Amino acid sequence: MSVGKQYFSCLLLLTLLLTVSSCNINKGQPVSGGKPYEVVVVGDQDSIVTKTLSAPIPDLVRKEASFDVIQVRKLRSNDLNRLSHAIVTVTIDPQKGKNIQLTTERDVDVQKQVIVHITVPNTTVLRLFMERNGSRLRNYLNKFEIERAQEALASHHNKTAEEAIQKMFGVQMLIPAEMKASKKGKNFLWFSQEDGANSVNICLYRATDIDFKRQRDSVMRINIPGKHDGMYMQTASLTTVHINPGKSVTNWGTWEMKNDEMGGPFVAYHPIGTDITAEAFVFAPNKSKRNLLLKAEAALYTLKNKRDKKAKR
Repeated sequence: MSVGKQYFSCLLLLTLLLTVSSCNINKGQPVSGGKPYEVVVVGDQDSIVTKTLSAPIPDLVRKEASFDVIQVRKLRSNDLNRLSHAIVTVTIDPQKGKNIQLTTERDVDVQKQVIVHITVPNTTVLRLFMERNGSRLRNYLNKFEIERAQEALASHHNKTAEEAIQKMFGVQMLIPAEMKASKKGKNFLWFSQEDGANSVNICLYRATDIDFKRQRDSVMRINIPGKHDGMYMQTASLTTVHINPGKSVTNWGTWEMKNDEMGGPFVAYHPIGTDITAEAFVFAPNKSKRNLLLKAEAALYTLKNKRDKKAKR
C-alpha cells in the first residue's frame, strides 16, 4: 500500500474511531478527575501530540491553548494521572512498518473517561499524521468535554430561566444555575452570571435574516446597550462558521461595545428547523476566557427543536 493510501485509510479509521467509542461503565468505579480541557499525554516524544493539542483556539480575543497538556513518560498502576478524564497515549513501535494504529477506550479506570491510543513506527510518521489529522483529535476531545459539561448541567440548572424560554420560544434548553440575572425583550431573552468585572452570558433571539451578522447586530443594538447613549454591542469579527447540513449552523467570533472598550468572544448556535438562535458571550478582561465560553457553549447544544430532539453541534 502506498504512503498516500496508507494515510487515507488512517483518516477514515480516525473518523470512525473518534466518532464511535466503546463505553463500559462500572458503577462501582470512581468518577474521573482533572480540570476542564486538561489532557494527560503519555510517551509523546518531541512533544508532537502536545503541540497539536496546545494549538491556539482561533475564536478568542487573545491566544489560548485548545487544551492544557500534562506530559508524562509512562502511566504506572498507582499514578493519579490514570484517573484523569482525558488521556492520549503515544507508542513508537518500529515493527509497525508504515502502519498507524489508532484505538479509543471509554471508562477504563474510572467513569466518564476517554483514552486515545496512537501507535506509529517513528516520530516522522507521527508528526505527519498529526499535521493531517490533529484538528480531528482536538474536535473529538472537545466534544467529550462538552458531554461532561452537559452532564454536570443536567443536574444543576436554572428551571425558572428554562420556563421563560419555553414560554417565549416554545423550545427547551438548559441554562446554568449560576446565571441568575435576566432581561426580557421582544423575542429576546438574556441570562447572565456576574462575578465582579467578569460576566458569562446566554441569550436567545428570533433569527429571521439570512445574513447572520446583520441579524445579530440589529438584535444586540436594541437589547444590549452600554452605560451611555451611543453605546451598544456589535460584532467585531466572525472567525469561524460550522455548517452541519440539515441540522445546524454555528458561528464563532468576537464582539465589542460601540464607543466603549468592552469586548470578548461569542458563539451563536442556530438549529435548522427553528427560527431561534442561542448565543453565549463572555466578558472577562485580563482573564482566560476559554473555559468560561466553552462551558456556556455546551449549554447551547441542549437546545431542542420543535420535534423535541436534542440538538447537536
